[in-house]
Amino acid sequence: MISKPPTLTDSNNIADLEAAARHYARASLSDNSRRGYASDWSDFEFWCKRTNRKSLPATPETIALYLSKMSQHLKISSLRRRITAIRKAHELSKYPSPTKDERVRSVFRGILRTKGEAQKHAAPTLIKHIQLIMESLPDTNKGIRDRALLLLGFAGGFRRSELVGIDVEDLLLSDEGIVVRIKRSKTDQTGRGKNVPISYGSNKKTCPVHAIKDWLQVSGKTKGALFCPIDQWGYLSPTRLTDQSVRSILLDSLMKASINPKDFSGHSLRAGFVTVSYINGTSEESIQRTTGHTNLNVLRRYKRDADIFRNNASKKLGL
Repeated sequence: MISKPPTLTDSNNIADLEAAARHYARASLSDNSRRGYASDWSDFEFWCKRTNRKSLPATPETIALYLSKMSQHLKISSLRRRITAIRKAHELSKYPSPTKDERVRSVFRGILRTKGEAQKHAAPTLIKHIQLIMESLPDTNKGIRDRALLLLGFAGGFRRSELVGIDVEDLLLSDEGIVVRIKRSKTDQTGRGKNVPISYGSNKKTCPVHAIKDWLQVSGKTKGALFCPIDQWGYLSPTRLTDQSVRSILLDSLMKASINPKDFSGHSLRAGFVTVSYINGTSEESIQRTTGHTNLNVLRRYKRDADIFRNNASKKLGL
């Protein structure tokens, strides 16, 4: 959540302007990005202390050794983020970044060639999974909330942060469904916002619009966070669910439906929306307009997953 900037009582007051500048500099990154960089930098500092090396400014040799050590258990994407955190820390402290040194780059290239860059992606939730989950959810406050959360997350292809950030006021009900206003997202840090239409489903048990209406009726919510925590007695909290809650709710629901949750994650709802959309022949433009993907290569990764058996050459071998 981005806080309000300090009030500028005098636009020429240097102290006020410096405070405003610091505020806007902080706002240039999302809260998640700041937390991630801070955690990565702390890890680098801790390693430097343990090995009696200077973290700021660090030498290229120190970073090369650190990457070599971390490569034993970190993914390539995590190593890239560590390099970025180290670079940003040096730049903010007005030191030249040692991450640009060829010694650091050559070590990272060697790690990349040795480990490879293949990433394990979350398994998508497919229609068969959604149907089984909806059958297993109870008609309790929590079950009705989880039904609405999972169906809306799947039907809208939302990121977890987008899903839990929805307020009741962001919903516009119409005869054709619901329009959901997403105020801000990972690829929309300036808050232009987007409207995502959610249509009625053909089956009431898996219809996201009916699920949202049921949740609004049961919860009595008329404003504020759409999805909130519910305690063991079924009482609603005035606070908002976190993005980690989406993962917990999905994995718990998969287990209730007797589906092994091992390969699923909080990203599986969004991955499922894109994968099923490709399988059903939905245009790439329509999918992109809904999900807000700015990188088509990332979006097409799901197309490859959808096509792997649909366009499978071994089908035509006659075996």
